[in-house]
Amino acid sequence: MANQLGSIVETIKSKVRAMRVRTRKPYVKIDKSSSVKVEIRSRKAQKLIDETMKEMVLCYYIHLTLDP
Repeated sequence: MANQLGSIVETIKSKVRAMRVRTRKPYVKIDKSSSVKVEIRSRKAQKLIDETMKEMVLCYYIHLTLDP
C-alpha cells in the first residue's frame, strides 16, 4: 500500500514538473488601450477627490468643536 502511494506521489510530481516546463513560454505584453488609461486616470482622480473630501470634513468638524 505504501509503495503504491509513493509511486502515485512520484507520478504527480513528474506531471507537475512537466507542466511547469511547458507553461514557461514567453508572452507578448499588450499595451493598455486608451479607454483603459482613461479609466485608470478617472479612478485615481476619484480617489484623490475622496481623500480631499474626507480631510475637509475632518477639518470642518474640528473647527466646530474648537469654536465656542
